[in-house]
Amino acid sequence: MEESKVDFAIITAIELERQAVCQAFGIGDQHRIREGDRTYWKIQLDLVERQFYEIVVTQLPDVASIDAALAAQALITTWSPEAVLMVGIAGAAKDKMQLGDLVLGKEVYYYERGKDTLTGRLTEHKQYPADSKLWDRATKMAMEKLASWKLSLPKKPDGTDTYPNKHEGVIASGERVIAHTEIRNEIAAKNRKIDAIEMEGYGVSSAAWKQDRPVRCLVIRAISDRADTQKNDVWQPYAAAVAAEFTKHFLLDRPLPPRNSPHRVPRPQNASVTSPCRLIADDLKSGNLIPFLGPGINSSFYIDLAFDLADLVQDDLVPRNGENNFQNENLIHTLIGIPSPTCHYWPPDESIECPMLKKMAEKKNCPRHIEQGLRLAVSQINLRYISQYYILRNNLESLYDNLYAVLERLDKKHRPSSLHQFLAKLPHLMSVHNYPRRSPGLPFQLIVTTNYDDLLERAFLDAQQPFDVVFYIADGLEKGKFKHKPYQGDVQTIGANDSDRLPLRSPWGHSPHPHPIILKLFGTWKESWENNFVATEQQMAHLISTLEHNLPTSLVTILKKGNILFMGYSPSDSDLQLLMHCFWPANRITGKSWLLHQAKPGDLEQELWKSRNVALLNMASSEDEPSSEDEFVKQLQRTIEARFH
Repeated sequence: MEESKVDFAIITAIELERQAVCQAFGIGDQHRIREGDRTYWKIQLDLVERQFYEIVVTQLPDVASIDAALAAQALITTWSPEAVLMVGIAGAAKDKMQLGDLVLGKEVYYYERGKDTLTGRLTEHKQYPADSKLWDRATKMAMEKLASWKLSLPKKPDGTDTYPNKHEGVIASGERVIAHTEIRNEIAAKNRKIDAIEMEGYGVSSAAWKQDRPVRCLVIRAISDRADTQKNDVWQPYAAAVAAEFTKHFLLDRPLPPRNSPHRVPRPQNASVTSPCRLIADDLKSGNLIPFLGPGINSSFYIDLAFDLADLVQDDLVPRNGENNFQNENLIHTLIGIPSPTCHYWPPDESIECPMLKKMAEKKNCPRHIEQGLRLAVSQINLRYISQYYILRNNLESLYDNLYAVLERLDKKHRPSSLHQFLAKLPHLMSVHNYPRRSPGLPFQLIVTTNYDDLLERAFLDAQQPFDVVFYIADGLEKGKFKHKPYQGDVQTIGANDSDRLPLRSPWGHSPHPHPIILKLFGTWKESWENNFVATEQQMAHLISTLEHNLPTSLVTILKKGNILFMGYSPSDSDLQLLMHCFWPANRITGKSWLLHQAKPGDLEQELWKSRNVALLNMASSEDEPSSEDEFVKQLQRTIEARFH
């Protein structure tokens, strides 16, 4: 099998810089290889649509330009990369530069060259420009990638919550470590655009440009000191992380066309992880992901709820005559009438049979996951119709009495799934490995769910993981408002301007002990002293019309700017469509997002979700043998653990 061509080579000068790059890209000892007398680390960075970059990383044997040029030449000879990136830390050339700021080198200026005469030193101007295409891509990165880069960073050494600035200027390169203000200013005076001073960029740039076929090159640095007498190592780890994380997000923005053909489907067996799992794991590591959970993650619970409620209220809704014994489906047909809103056919093709029910009946042609999805979709519709009709015939309180009676039974029957348990245990796992860097132990600030069962909360309690709950009030005196239940605290009403009550990390809040918040958009059944969850179409309509006005603004901001992982929905789920229009009126999510499903979406749905910046990920490996949710959780767990090492 032909070896993959290298797209990018990343060169670092010192071990701290190389470790930061390895951490950002998930590189471990298993990726280390030796070629000749040099050591490299080689990995594939997955992009979109099964594309990838082949990446090689190396560390210089020593600092300064000569070693940098020799190492770059050896790397280019061995791997023939399309581009070379010099990544690491530097000293500030100007007082305006803040520690931790990023500097992209439009040009690398060699300040050592010159002639010493009796009258003084005559400087010989020598510099190399950045590759024009890399420069264009680096200075015009997608906003979502820049935002994701900033959120992936660790805490600053001084404890402040500000993000690093990105500068585009000249980087001075020489043979000396500068720790003197006057010398620094003398170097900076040689070119008014000099922002940073370092020792290896010129050597790497020289090697890249002097090839028979010049290799694209860009120098990426972050400020670790001011190159003055106060120079120390305190900011070096942070600055190294700034440069490394920027480099990763820059490459994820796909600055150059990949040189290799996309991965086949399925990936080769020796591939470490699939692209979606890798991307999702990276978002969890950086704290950027928002799980958004629907009824499909526990479909049997809501199917049982609809059937059990129908059994319970049937006598009140459809009187029985003589020995006629109505079944659940007869009840639904009586309530809905003809045509059903779910029937889709052209008039000339009118059928006497419901196509959905017919498909469910054809077991041999209907995979189990499709059958379960159809049953859930029908159950959701039926639950709303039954609830709405029951209120019209009786009253709201009587409906909830019946619902609570059913839910009490189901609560004893159903247990948290592997997904619930995974989400509950993940904060502790992340904390052990000190991820995310900005707020260790907080892989997600927010989990959104439209489910009103308490299985997720039970999993968090079992894992002894602190969490807050914000839930919707569907009816009663506080209809349309939200309640906040702090961890080990009392329930209280919360409004749009009450974000300071929530355990939010920077930049959304300043809680000393931030922890996950579970947002139950449709309410919860556990606080049974009030009608807390959405059961009817009218309640759903009221929720959509008031949602953004009553939900704390910080939670709305997190949702609108985050990367979303939808789970438990089919692409055609009507509730999800309404929520999309509510939270994202432009019908496009800013951050790269995913919808994990086991359905068979049509061409329309596929194009709609693509336009929304949401990738549809089908868990089914084939039509007859779908991968289960448990398998997805296991795969994601393996991926996350692999990314730690």
